[in-house]
Amino acid sequence: MTDPVSPAPRARGLSKRTQLLLAFFLPLSVALIAFAVKGLAPFGGRGLMAMDGWGQYFPMIKELRRCILSGEGLQWSFAGANGFDFWVQNAYYTNSPLWLPLCLLPERWLPAAVDLIVALHFGLAGLTCGLWLSSREDRPRLTTPVFAAAYALCAWSLAFINQLMWTDVYVLLPLVVLGLSRLVRQGRWELYVLSLALTLWTNFYIGWMVCLFCVLWFAVLMAVRPGPGRGRLRAAGLFAGCSLLAGALAAPVLIPAWLGLRNTVASTLSFGGELKFYHSIPELLSRFLPFSGMHIQFEAANLYCGLLCVPLGLAALFDRRRPLGARLAYLGLCLFLLVSFELNLLDYLWHGFHFPNQLPGRQSFLFSFLLVTAAHAGLETLRGRIGRADRPRVRLKTAVTASVCGLLLAGVSANAVWTVAAQCWSTDLGWYTRFDDDMAVLTAAYAPRRPGPEFWRCEMFSPYNFNPGQLYGFPGVSWYSSTMSAGAYDFYRSIGQPIYASNVSTRYVPNPLSNALLGVRYVFDNGVREREITELNRAGLDERETVGSVTVYENAYALPLGFCVDRGAAAVEPKRHEAGNAFLNRIFRAMVPGLDADLLRRRGGTWSLDAEGFRLAVDALRAGAMTLERFSGSEIVGRVEADGDCELFLSVAAAEGWRVWVDGRRAAPDRLFGYFLGVPLSAGSHTVRLSYRTPGLAAGGAVSLTAAVLFLAAGPLARRARAGKAKAAPSSSF
Repeated sequence: MTDPVSPAPRARGLSKRTQLLLAFFLPLSVALIAFAVKGLAPFGGRGLMAMDGWGQYFPMIKELRRCILSGEGLQWSFAGANGFDFWVQNAYYTNSPLWLPLCLLPERWLPAAVDLIVALHFGLAGLTCGLWLSSREDRPRLTTPVFAAAYALCAWSLAFINQLMWTDVYVLLPLVVLGLSRLVRQGRWELYVLSLALTLWTNFYIGWMVCLFCVLWFAVLMAVRPGPGRGRLRAAGLFAGCSLLAGALAAPVLIPAWLGLRNTVASTLSFGGELKFYHSIPELLSRFLPFSGMHIQFEAANLYCGLLCVPLGLAALFDRRRPLGARLAYLGLCLFLLVSFELNLLDYLWHGFHFPNQLPGRQSFLFSFLLVTAAHAGLETLRGRIGRADRPRVRLKTAVTASVCGLLLAGVSANAVWTVAAQCWSTDLGWYTRFDDDMAVLTAAYAPRRPGPEFWRCEMFSPYNFNPGQLYGFPGVSWYSSTMSAGAYDFYRSIGQPIYASNVSTRYVPNPLSNALLGVRYVFDNGVREREITELNRAGLDERETVGSVTVYENAYALPLGFCVDRGAAAVEPKRHEAGNAFLNRIFRAMVPGLDADLLRRRGGTWSLDAEGFRLAVDALRAGAMTLERFSGSEIVGRVEADGDCELFLSVAAAEGWRVWVDGRRAAPDRLFGYFLGVPLSAGSHTVRLSYRTPGLAAGGAVSLTAAVLFLAAGPLARRARAGKAKAAPSSSF
């Protein structure tokens, strides 16, 4: 059977094990050298957790570790935004199995351990690409580890080195393609199913791009497949069935993620209809050059994977000794990917029907993989041109091969070291971790125990982090995640809270009314000032103590997790263009019967608090407080004494997965103020129980279990069928 690129000739004296070890250690060694030059931990005092790596991803890793060690569960977290679906967040950010060993390490070692795991990805990508390239050879060759290193050290891996949640997929891509090629050529589908399922499990977002690529790669294989159409139909059926089986195995991630992302602002955005190209052709072509730097804002895609890969790839694609159909199909796929980086409609499709916010060409590792594969074959084209009839030609061939491989390895290695050392975002770990010890003491003293019978929230004046609750381990409000619901984003914007990234973040600023409403009992002040701390921000807060560089303040007016409010509160919704404090005033007037004055008043451009009215309102709401009997990340049980018909307000995000029972009977919850859970109650004493289950998780588990049974049952049958077919008509490998 033919293929876009043909296998390499035989080699001598090299074992497959040595070949793969070299494929692993070459890029890993280059990465470690680059890290040492940069001074990244553990070689120095800097770390990769810069920008979003520190403010967003690293806190999520710590929260994952904390939830696993505490046994609290992975479905719901109160570490930000009045609670969020932790399972869905993990599906987007922290599902890599490589994070699990962090549970075995002391917390102070985590920054260095994260850097080492990032470096490990380079070696693993070289290993998997080595497996793919070696499958195209008769015998192991020394050239394969060099081309595997070119893929592992491609510009995509360097530009997105701080995007800790995506790199597993570029590691797994060669295994997926190897599995798909085996499926088409030999009917061996097990590797394809398992590798694609793991890809979707680790990161469904970049995994979507791999799925699209599989469809395109399968089309290329079909274009060059010899034989009658019935064989193509059988292959297409096997490909479709195995792809569905892989998706079914990953259903515990895919179904909840799909249901969760339907609630985000991004899910409501559309293409817009206007076609356009982003950059000029010269600008796109310049991205094939070394030392062109990281492109992480709105520049052209990161395409460099060794300058020699371009002429070598062209040599393979324009080699007339190869079938014309194979060359055209492969060239067409490469050109389609290049156009995809620049045409907005295709860009929208590749990125999950969404326009990415910076970080362009997030699928460019796919093109690098294609180019390296073609270049690997192009070297054999070059060697074939030399011939092998006599000893001088053999020596010339050896010299050419060594020169090409040496130059290619030197080029990608130098570019990697330079890019990491001069371009890579990094941070002074001492600067970012300087409050860790102080916050560990204060969190242990002032944050509620998880799980436990009490609950309140903590926050910070200036956290210099977008997820301080996840970073330090306390229930908080500030949150930055692409899984943020539209309801959360709209509510915090309506009460005047600032944002960092549109549609997906909120950064909490203390305010006496929001502190009370959200149950913020303690506020930490580390002295870092990102904004002015006004008298209103400090209203109601009393200083408790200072530990090191951090001072803790107590809010005497923090309301409990649940309390009774007037039923009219259910009708209050945020209004567009309404000032934040105006909406807070409406909320309190709706909750407290008889309160007809604003608690926050504006005079001369300055907001002030009606302290006496505020105290009376808080006392009135506390009179109907719910007494907690049991509290954990996914279950809340409490008792309420209602003087009359009322609405039980809970400062908990009204996610679809919450189920409510009142006195043992299932009740339908309300949504208050566009965001919070509300439970209608009649007069009297009630026991209220809430339980959270990630929507789609149970269904996904059932689908995955069924798929696993099918996979295990079909495997032996398929192997026997292949064995019988091999005896009847031995298949030829390419």
